[in-house]
Amino acid sequence: MSDLEQKILEEVEAHPSGTTTETICRRLSLTPQDLGEAFEALLEAEKLKGFGGLWMTPSEFETQEAVFLAKLEELHAKNRKLSSLSAQKVAHEAGLTWAGKVLDRITSALEESGALVKEGLEIRTASFKPQLTKRQRAFLDRVVEELGKEEVNTPNPHELGLTLSVPQQAVEEILRIGRSAGELIQLDEVVFYTPTQLEDLKGRLSRHFGSKPFSPSDFREFLGATRKYANPLLEYFEQDGFLEKKEGDWAIA
Repeated sequence: MSDLEQKILEEVEAHPSGTTTETICRRLSLTPQDLGEAFEALLEAEKLKGFGGLWMTPSEFETQEAVFLAKLEELHAKNRKLSSLSAQKVAHEAGLTWAGKVLDRITSALEESGALVKEGLEIRTASFKPQLTKRQRAFLDRVVEELGKEEVNTPNPHELGLTLSVPQQAVEEILRIGRSAGELIQLDEVVFYTPTQLEDLKGRLSRHFGSKPFSPSDFREFLGATRKYANPLLEYFEQDGFLEKKEGDWAIA
């Protein structure tokens, strides 16, 4: 470890709750450019964790992460009818100074690790399922029924609003709740399916293609789907491990 790396590490260790690039530069009378390579070396050696200009040691981040997730669990238990919670509220009630870009970077890292799910500025634990009110339950059942009328080309939020004679905003909210409850899966901004629909599609694809490779156009033609639906489905099935790419074509894994 170089002398500069050691000095940076000492500055970070002196501030357990985290310290900023600006503060470190001021303390060492150096610019961010002067410290760039040293920061990179410390990150690569896993001596530091960095989030939007806030630096912590890995052990301190683990401590704060545990506090943050424990508070999220606690707030879920108190607010079971809310499908997600404000990330800023969770950080504040956990006594953490995370905010703005720092909070966004940290919650993104926690989502990548599987610790939570982000929904815009709100978050929930990966395992949390909200407790639906009777009205929400009835509304979600109607939405699921409408989605189920189409095997592939499911109605988007605008179309659901027209069919059910409700504002699109109300549809978008119940779709979000349904997703949090594990009853709906969102493939892109406006494409939603139930888990049963996706499993049924896997069965159809398995029976039709078997072990034979197929092109995206074969996929669209068989399902009678436009690219609007076919492309998100291909991506989802690949991430799910059901499909894999083989020299430009696709095949069932």
